[in-house]
Parts: sequence; structure tokens; C-alpha cells
Amino acid sequence: MEYGEITKTKVIFDKNSYNISSSKQLSNKLFYELELPLPEKYPCCNYPVIIKPDHLSGSSNVHKAFSKEEVDFIAAQMDGEIVIQEYLEGNSFSLEVLGDGESFFYPQITEVVVDENYDCKRIIAPAQISPELKEQFYTIAEKLARVLKIKGIFDIEVINDNGTLKLLEIDARFPSQTPISVYKSTGINMVEILVELVLGTFTRIKKAINKVCYYQQIVVKDCSIKVMGEHVMEGCINLRVIEGFFGADEGITDFVEGCNSFTAIIIVTAHNHKKAYDKFLMCMDNIKNSIKKSVVFMEG
Repeated sequence: MEYGEITKTKVIFDKNSYNISSSKQLSNKLFYELELPLPEKYPCCNYPVIIKPDHLSGSSNVHKAFSKEEVDFIAAQMDGEIVIQEYLEGNSFSLEVLGDGESFFYPQITEVVVDENYDCKRIIAPAQISPELKEQFYTIAEKLARVLKIKGIFDIEVINDNGTLKLLEIDARFPSQTPISVYKSTGINMVEILVELVLGTFTRIKKAINKVCYYQQIVVKDCSIKVMGEHVMEGCINLRVIEGFFGADEGITDFVEGCNSFTAIIIVTAHNHKKAYDKFLMCMDNIKNSIKKSVVFMEG
């Protein structure tokens, strides 16, 4: 664990792992050395391809190109180093790895659903994933954990390419969406585990509940409700947690009574995936009915 420079307080942060994960080129170099599956590198792949900045995470400044001309044009507009890989269509999954440098823990595999800009619009916990893919994912996670000797947390994102999970990225920082989703699904509190790991009091992961959680962002505006990537929350102010928000378990939102435009994180849980999604749709209907106008719901 790191220590604060002034107070010498223990900090739950693995600087070495962060330095690797903050560069896609360094991350990919590690993946190749470990012989882990990756999307094919450009130009040794088919179109379309994905062009990403080396030092930005998530969907920031990510572009899709369908020809060499498009690749050259987009690359010329981007500052700094870039990574170009084949574009893959399969389902994406995420897994957090928590560790103290010697022992490593893997709370739950979640599914990551993105919008048209490749920004995460929904987390589904747990993921609907086959035993074979689950085994592949845990093998990848264990290899990375033991090489990085993580003291803290990192998350891994992979994509299913016709039965093979291929690594998209790792991030050695506390994630923004999955910890809440996993907590609502299992009762596993990643913040609590990290503190216990630092203090040396951690014994085991305690799974308290067994539910399906759907976590997504919505924007209500101009007589429409749209599920959007997480970037829509960046400009929100005066956010508050509202229990039972329009029939959801809770909403994290700038909503005020009587308004027709607002942004919200909608969190719903149920005992299976269908019931969880149906509960989300019921929440959308309740919002539409409250506005008393013709409102269109779009998945985004």
C-alpha cells in the first residue's frame, strides 16, 4: 500500500499497477508477455477498427474506422500515442480484483453494456455468462493479479469473441459503477474489503444477498427518456439519493418535484434478470406517466 506524503496515512492505491494500466500500450505489452488473448492489432486485422488514445480510460475519444483513409484521418486529429485494434461485437464483461499483494479476491463478474459512443450505459450484476467463459475470465484475472501483485484494486474488461474472451483494458483505480452494482446484487462491499486488507483484518468475502441488479443512467428531456453512458452524470449538480425513485430501488438524481427534465442513475434489483429489467421498464412507465405528456423511451 502507498502512504500519504504529508500525513503518512495508508492509501489504498497501487502506483505500479496504475502506471501500467494508465497506458494501453504498456497494458497490451503485459498481456502479450503473459500470452493472454487480445483483439488483433492494426493493420494485421479486418475492418472496422477501433482507435483509442493511449492514456485515456473508458470511452474517452474512442473512434471507429472502416478504411485506411478513415484511420489516417482520425489518427492525424488525435494528440499523443494511440492504439488501433480490430473492432469486436460480442458482449463485454468486467471483474474487479482486490488484493494485498499475496492473496487476491474476485467479488463478481458483471456485464458492461455500452451506448453508441462506447460509454458504459448499463451494468448487469451478475453477468449472464457460461461456465466456460467464467473459467476463462478467472484464469485471466489470476494471471494478472499474481504478476501485478496488486495491493488495492483493479478491474478487467473483456469482450466475448466467438467463445474466446479478449482483453480490452485494465484499470488500477476504484471503478465508478460496478462496486455499487455488485453491492446491490451480493451485499459485498468493496470499500470495506479494501480497508480490511490495509488494516490486516480481512478474512473472507461475505456474500449477504443473491439478487440481480440493473444499474443505468437516464436522461429525461424534450419528451424523451434515453438510457445514456455514464458521462451524462458529469455536469449534474445537487445530486441526491431517493429511495423508491418512481418504483426503482433507488435513484441518484438531480430531479426536483414537478420538473420534466432531469438526469438519474436508476438502480433496480430482483430475483432474476427478467424481473430486474421488467422493474426498470416499470420505472420508465412511472416517469412517463408523471410527466403527463407523450414521452418516448429509448434504450440508447
